[in-house]
Amino acid sequence: MAQQQWKSVERWASKLLINPPARIATQRPLLFCALGGLLFALALPPWGLWPLAWLGLVPLWQVGIQMGNWRGSLAWAFLYEGITAHWLWDLHPLTWLGIPWGASLAIALACWLGIVVWRWGTILLWQQLTFRLGRGQSAGLRVLLGTALWLALEALWTSGPLYWDSFALSQSPHNLAILQLGRWGGAGLVSGAIVAVNGLVAEALASAHGFQSPAPAVAMGHQNGSDGARNRDPTGGRSRRSLWLSALGLWLDSTA
Repeated sequence: MAQQQWKSVERWASKLLINPPARIATQRPLLFCALGGLLFALALPPWGLWPLAWLGLVPLWQVGIQMGNWRGSLAWAFLYEGITAHWLWDLHPLTWLGIPWGASLAIALACWLGIVVWRWGTILLWQQLTFRLGRGQSAGLRVLLGTALWLALEALWTSGPLYWDSFALSQSPHNLAILQLGRWGGAGLVSGAIVAVNGLVAEALASAHGFQSPAPAVAMGHQNGSDGARNRDPTGGRSRRSLWLSALGLWLDSTA
């Protein structure tokens, strides 16, 4: 029964990859920017899934910097900051201060939205500067420019009162090797390394696929995986791997 369910999901995923509905095809760049924000948020405490930070900026880089879609920064920042600033909801209820329940909820919501909008503004500024200054430049120079701009903006943010969630926090306390960079350049250098690696991955994917849809190749790999599942793994383990391959293809295809 479980194997049949996985086959049904696989058929649905393949159909979506090869012939996606127009509405989903138009919205996929924003959806995957939102996914990137979610992944990056999960890299920070209390979840601490630190490897996700090395991929969480890839959708934003491809959609926002390579394609110039500013809405991608909104989708990314809303998920990222919306989750990391969840602690602001602990302000509610403030009834112990004599504030009515409804007003307390409005205060918590206003604080949360204010932080999300502030973070979106900073992400948007970085995305627009990198897109405009890096337009027409080589991939390596664009990555260098994006990293330098991020370091400059983060240096400015540290001097303000609304700065607390540096990208470097995503690597603490688990990734001790990369945290050694902080001994020479502080948290900013760790954040810069994260931005640079994400940029290199995004540029490598764009160069490899030339902004052309990888869906047919992924669908072929999906079919091979399904055949392997039938021949070698009747429990459906290979089938699960082929489904993840299809999901990866959907991510890459979203920026095509």
